[in-house]
Amino acid sequence: MTAGATGHKNLTAAAAVVGGSSGALGYQLRGLEKAAGFTIIERTSPLTPTAAGHAFLIEARDLLAHL
Repeated sequence: MTAGATGHKNLTAAAAVVGGSSGALGYQLRGLEKAAGFTIIERTSPLTPTAAGHAFLIEARDLLAHL
C-alpha cells in the first residue's frame, strides 16, 4: 500500500492508481493496521488518514527516503 491511497474516493479508486485490486489493497491495509495496532485510513469518501495514520505515513515516508 502506498500513501497515495488517501484522498481517493474509495479503495477501488486508490487500487486503480497503484495498479491492484481493491480487495488486495484492503487486505494489505487491514494487515498493516492489525500489525500497527491502530486504524490508519478512515474508510470515508474520500479516504482520509486518522491522526495516528497521518503520523504513521510521515514516518513511513521518512524511512523510505533513507532506502
